Amino acid sequence: GGVGGAALKMAPTLWALARKASADKYQALVNASLTVEQAAARLKVTPSRVRQLLGSSRLYGLKAGLDLRIPSFQFLGRGGLIPGIERVTMRIVPRRVSLLAFYNWLTTPNPDLRTRDEEEALSPLDWLQIGESPEEAAALSDAL
Repeated sequence: GGVGGAALKMAPTLWALARKASADKYQALVNASLTVEQAAARLKVTPSRVRQLLGSSRLYGLKAGLDLRIPSFQFLGRGGLIPGIERVTMRIVPRRVSLLAFYNWLTTPNPDLRTRDEEEALSPLDWLQIGESPEEAAALSDAL
């Protein structure tokens, strides 16, 4: 999940529990991911176009066995992509950020992304979903 065991200095039992929790979370993300064909249907494009988006780093994808999978957290409900997500993935994918690290960063409130009244920190995913600047979120992804 992006944290090394030496840095944590945990008891072996706690370390094993943390590793299992990370493995379970990873598997849940993979299980909720879409096939190329499913992603194409959601985006109302061809599977070939989805592969182009993956190849140009505009979508985050991973190999699951022999299959390409596209994590569903990049999509709106049953519709298209989260607005601006491609600006973030274009900075994430070339650096080969792991699925868990990307997901955790994307869903964790960031103090640099605040609501208009400045009272609440938003996660990059929430920031994008309300239509805020994808460039601001993308710039923060450099910390990964």
